[in-house]
Amino acid sequence: MQFRKLRKFKSIDVFFQWLFILLMFSACQNEQQRIKPGFGSFTESVYASLNVQPVDNYQVFVNRPALIDNIYVEEGDTVYKGHILATLAHDNEERIMQSARLQLELAEKKFKGEASALSSIQAEINSVKKELELDSMNYLRQQDLWDKGIGSKVELENKKLKYELNFNRYSSLYQKYIESRLELETNYQVSINQLLSAERNLSDYTIRALMDGMVYTLSKKRGEFISTQEPFATIGKANEFILDMSVDEADIPRIKEGQLAIIALDAYPEEVFEANVSKIFPSKDTRNQTFTVEARFKKVPMTLYAGMSGEANIVINVMENSVFIPREYLTERNTVYTDEGEVKVGTGLMNMEDVQITSGLDTATWIVKQDE
Repeated sequence: MQFRKLRKFKSIDVFFQWLFILLMFSACQNEQQRIKPGFGSFTESVYASLNVQPVDNYQVFVNRPALIDNIYVEEGDTVYKGHILATLAHDNEERIMQSARLQLELAEKKFKGEASALSSIQAEINSVKKELELDSMNYLRQQDLWDKGIGSKVELENKKLKYELNFNRYSSLYQKYIESRLELETNYQVSINQLLSAERNLSDYTIRALMDGMVYTLSKKRGEFISTQEPFATIGKANEFILDMSVDEADIPRIKEGQLAIIALDAYPEEVFEANVSKIFPSKDTRNQTFTVEARFKKVPMTLYAGMSGEANIVINVMENSVFIPREYLTERNTVYTDEGEVKVGTGLMNMEDVQITSGLDTATWIVKQDE
């Protein structure tokens, strides 16, 4: 084993100067590791990572897989409900809709037009009806004469036969009119439904906003193919934000709505904000084994952007008049080191930095941090 040579000093004064510096440095180190317990309100909290999200944000998905034909918005644009965000290629659907519109026009002419088949049948019915009325009068007149002993039996039978023939013809035409009207009306309604279906299908190729808000992300570009499983954009409220916090599974049972959360945002390193828990999602994210908890600022920072990150301490319990020490001064054996040696202590609440001492230690006792 080799040892480095000790430094040679030119004079005894220099040696003592270096010795003094080393002693002072060692004393400072010892002073930093030696403290007295604190006293006052002790806060137990649960740690959570967080990011800022717009209120009511949602991902926009398409109803049909297709190529993106045009995009009419950019990230940061304000949109309203029904605002067209983009259109998808839809040449075939356009042709189907045009064909459905032509079929409807034809069905409407056949059903409602002046030259429709119904008009022709109706005209024939009107003509036969006039003949029937005349035949009815002639038959009744001849019957009246026959009852008075005037005229022949053959003449009466001829009048009756002509009346019955025209009556059957009228009944047949009327039935034909009813059936034809039903068929034409059905075809007309089917054509309307086909056009509505074609229009709905075509509307699937127009991507619209479902709410007033702001476009926060666009995931696709013009000319790219998009499937129904891929988000096209993210839209949320323009000036309203929530805190989306991730809480460990072991801590989630202690989280309740209304609890205070102390917020530190990376974008505001010198400031601390307060928020209240507003919602607890009951389903666990299996990817990171955490639960999502929402909170709302009590006083909103002047400038916020979606995706800002930070940390939160959700206050679970507050104990007044408590003795507490930094956690690093407590050993795994629940002991602390004092000037008189190792002392067993009782512990209570605990947070990320400190632990409450319930017995075995007072605020007048110096404790020393040990490297274990």
